[in-house]
Amino acid sequence: AGWSRHVVRSRAEVGRGSVRLTLQGPLPGSTRALEWTCGSHALVRLEGGEGGEQPYTPYQRAGGAFEGTFELVVKAYPQGALSPRIAALHPGDSLLVRGPVGGAARLAPAVHAVGFVAGGTGITPMLQVIYSLVRSRSALPRLRLLCFNRRAEDILVADELAELSAAHPEQLRVFHSLSDPPAAWSGGRGRPSKEMLQAQLPPPAPHVRVLWCGPPAFNSTVRELLGELGYADGMLHEFS
Repeated sequence: AGWSRHVVRSRAEVGRGSVRLTLQGPLPGSTRALEWTCGSHALVRLEGGEGGEQPYTPYQRAGGAFEGTFELVVKAYPQGALSPRIAALHPGDSLLVRGPVGGAARLAPAVHAVGFVAGGTGITPMLQVIYSLVRSRSALPRLRLLCFNRRAEDILVADELAELSAAHPEQLRVFHSLSDPPAAWSGGRGRPSKEMLQAQLPPPAPHVRVLWCGPPAFNSTVRELLGELGYADGMLHEFS
């Protein structure tokens, strides 16, 4: 599929140096809509081509207020060629999106528990999957979302995570861990560990899936720990 043009409807700061752009229109590649339910990413660029193109994972929020729009969460890296330009966009500006591209993790209807392990911006494919489950299933599987960040101000889309938890208190539990927490922090402390994953994730079973996404070193650590905890390859999916 080719590039489609999308106008920014709204912009919100959702973490240190990070913004959430609400874009007008359906996700591109509507004939492959199923792929937008399982963590696929899109290529994004500016209309003028400045800064090249980058993959991001868009997602569509659940609820009537979000019909006909989708979200793009962008962390502006100071040395980045493209991310600061996208993060500087405002309502009325536009960008180009093409997809879906790779990365899909399909969840069969028989899956009754899903664990998500997100490092930083690795939260976005998890949100794509979670919102698609909320929209498509009358009975949600048990969902356990683990978010790892450096500091509290680095937590992305905290407003959405709180809304999702409040709307689905029985099915969805969100756990935050910080590697540099403030003194009064009551959540988890540190990077992923065997003990932390064992305590927070659904235990290995045929109808359990664990998905994870983060920087390369984070992904390698999580992959190794899950293996040590006895999760078989068929239960696992890494977004890289």
